[in-house]
Amino acid sequence: MKRRHAFFYVIARFLVIIFAKIRFGYQFKIAKNLPDNYIVISNHATDYDVLFVAASFRRMMYIVGSSHIGRWGIVSKLLEYCFAPIMRYKGASAASAVKEMAKKAKKGANVCLFAEGVRTWDGITCPIAPSTAKLIKSMGCGLVTYKITGGYFVSPMWAGATVRKGSLHGAPVSILTKEQLQGMSNDEIYELLKNAGYDFKQKTNHIKVR
Repeated sequence: MKRRHAFFYVIARFLVIIFAKIRFGYQFKIAKNLPDNYIVISNHATDYDVLFVAASFRRMMYIVGSSHIGRWGIVSKLLEYCFAPIMRYKGASAASAVKEMAKKAKKGANVCLFAEGVRTWDGITCPIAPSTAKLIKSMGCGLVTYKITGGYFVSPMWAGATVRKGSLHGAPVSILTKEQLQGMSNDEIYELLKNAGYDFKQKTNHIKVR
């Protein structure tokens, strides 16, 4: 992990927390008692999920993002300089992202992945590839599953750019060391991932249109 990335992460996280609280009324729990290094797997409900997850983690994480991040011109270059996100491309080239994730983990860095790959359309977690469990186990680091609740109603995918202020929460669900992961089968890890991130059953009367 480069010191530059860690420095900008600390600064950005401070600003992100202020923004998330004021704009969304976001409430979150700080992740504690974490392994030496880990991969964070979170459900994916809004375009702001990376900010919501970062609020709970004081230590820098390399975010795995879709390839469109690299098409933002000068903003993309700024993100690359400050945070070096791991780009995930569709198709066979996705293997490059997997290799980069493993490389970061072996060097003691932390990684954040939205394993669904796409935002939820109806508040229910989208399918996660079973191979994700094998990937996590092979990385030789710990695992933290993270759950964002209320994101579907705050910024539903079908509502375009519409954003509402509602009951929005984020918190770690499960924290496992690499030793614990090695003692689990791929199927057990996969079940853990599938059950970690449902985002529905929220009361709509908590929502205020902005």
